Amino acid sequence: MKISIAKDVALNNINQENVYEAIKVNDSIKDVINKIARQSINAIEDTIKLINEEAIRDVIEAMKNASHIYGVGASALVAKDLQYKLVRINVPVSMYMDSHTQLTLAANINSNEVAIGISHSGTKLETFKALEMAKKNGAQTMTYTRFAGHEDSLVK
Repeated sequence: MKISIAKDVALNNINQENVYEAIKVNDSIKDVINKIARQSINAIEDTIKLINEEAIRDVIEAMKNASHIYGVGASALVAKDLQYKLVRINVPVSMYMDSHTQLTLAANINSNEVAIGISHSGTKLETFKALEMAKKNGAQTMTYTRFAGHEDSLVK
């Protein structure tokens, strides 16, 4: 099962007005605070529009039933954060930044495990090679990327 959680913002009708309003040198502190707050609010609202409840439900179910969760990807901070949060609730999870280790572990994964690929760009070949290998070995695979469905993305 391949689940894509996020879609390319450009492929959706998301309000882009003032999302990246530039902070200028002569802006007042109040203006800077308001611009940052507006950008944060827009980011949260846009993220809510992208959430696919059925996909989230499927991800939760697969992770609940997995004997182990294996993470691959170059977006190390996101993967490390997920690992930390899952370890705190006693979920067996591993995260490896080295692509050679990712491929080795993907070659030994089984159908009771879940492999999650994390790639902000959606174009990191090593991440998707590891996911393909994990899928070939029967693991459920999931992707977490900003650009699912984008023409340059490896996630389809």
